Amino acid sequence: MNAEELARLYQAGQRTFNRTLTLQVDLRQAELGRVDLSSASLIDADLSGADLRAARLRWTKLIGADLREADLTQADLTGANLVGADLRRAKLRRAKLCGANLTGARLTETALGGADFRHATLDGADLRGADLYRVCLSASQLIRADLAHVRLTSADLRRANLANANLCRADLSEACLTEASLLQANLVQANLGRADLRRADLRQADLQGANLRKADLRDANLSLTALHSVNMEEAIVSYAQLALAATLTNAILPDRSLSTMSTPFAELKTTQYFDW
Repeated sequence: MNAEELARLYQAGQRTFNRTLTLQVDLRQAELGRVDLSSASLIDADLSGADLRAARLRWTKLIGADLREADLTQADLTGANLVGADLRRAKLRRAKLCGANLTGARLTETALGGADFRHATLDGADLRGADLYRVCLSASQLIRADLAHVRLTSADLRRANLANANLCRADLSEACLTEASLLQANLVQANLGRADLRRADLRQADLQGANLRKADLRDANLSLTALHSVNMEEAIVSYAQLALAATLTNAILPDRSLSTMSTPFAELKTTQYFDW
């Protein structure tokens, strides 16, 4: 089926095009709201600027597709293959992407507020400047993803794998990161105020200049973590945890005191928490 035939049938009232084969189809600026293209093959399709609001794209092959500035608000992309797709400045607010594969996808400046990415794969994806307010990324894969300057306020990142991810200056305030892997992640100057980091893996992560005010770090692994100039005022963390950090120079400690030594608690292996 070519683009013209699909558009003609859509205008005639047809909405279901399951398993349609439309390789490299040109659907730029197409009006396809509520269309059902589940399991269709849209590899390398041009859907830039298309209206796909509330569309059903479950298990659809969108490998390498051009979805720049497309409107996918409330679309269902469960299990969709979006490997290498271009979604720059697209709208995916409240979209469902559970189990979707977005490896290497480009999502810079994309509106993703309230989207559901549970168990999705976003390894190596570029999400710089994206709005991920209240997004659900629980149990998702974000290895080496670029999340610099993203808004992840109140996001659900429970058990997410963010190993080697770039979260420089990201806003993770009030985010839930329990049992998340942040192994060797770049969190320089990130905002983690009031974040839930219980049992998170922060080994060898770089948190220089980050805000951890009132964050919950109970049982988080801080082995060789860089905490230079971090603000941990009123954070929940033990002496024993901080003893494992790579550096604490100029860090504001939970009791509001200023650390002047690289590892001031190296000799105090206690699970006692700060009294502030």
